[in-house]
Amino acid sequence: MKTICLALNKFSTPKDVHPYLKEKLTFPSYFGNNLDALYDVLSTYHESITICIHCGHAAVAQNPQWQSFLRLLHDVSKENPRIQIID
Repeated sequence: MKTICLALNKFSTPKDVHPYLKEKLTFPSYFGNNLDALYDVLSTYHESITICIHCGHAAVAQNPQWQSFLRLLHDVSKENPRIQIID
């Protein structure tokens, strides 16, 4: 099982995480670098992965953009049993 650790405070916005995930999880070249594309790719992802999330500080966790990103990860983990989220 592959494990990806995301220290969210090292990224300015959720948009900055998309290229990182694309590289680490070898998403297809047409990946759209947005939340809809992330959901589509992860909901059908065939490898088992664990994504560890570290918010770093409360300001990141309270940011609405990050809340949407985190909610998406938790939603996709409910749909795809190969995706595990640890936060």
